[in-house]
Amino acid sequence: MLRGAIFVAHNAQFDHAFIAEEYRLLDRRLTHQRACTVQLSRYFYPQYQHYKLDVAIERHNIGVVNRHRAPGDAQVPVDFYQVLCAEYGAPGVATAVTQRYHFQAFSQNRYSTLAYKKGVIYFD
Repeated sequence: MLRGAIFVAHNAQFDHAFIAEEYRLLDRRLTHQRACTVQLSRYFYPQYQHYKLDVAIERHNIGVVNRHRAPGDAQVPVDFYQVLCAEYGAPGVATAVTQRYHFQAFSQNRYSTLAYKKGVIYFD
């Protein structure tokens, strides 16, 4: 079901470890590529020193409902992506993501047409 998906989160390594452990309990491996909005924030905003989720929320004026709950926190990277696209344009963000993570299978057009909501995004 998730073949070809990219695991995206703020501090993705942290969240990925929890999901990977659940996969392990099912005798499976989580081998998805990861994209981290902390790393993207550092790339696009190198002048700042702090990149925690609360800092990103405040810095970019991102409205959050149910902070510290899965749905609320999962929406923040989606909203942050929208902020990046508004400031740098979808093609610029796509180029940076592709260069940073070497996601060569994804074109700029696909990034610009992403659904702006949390969940699983399927590419044909």
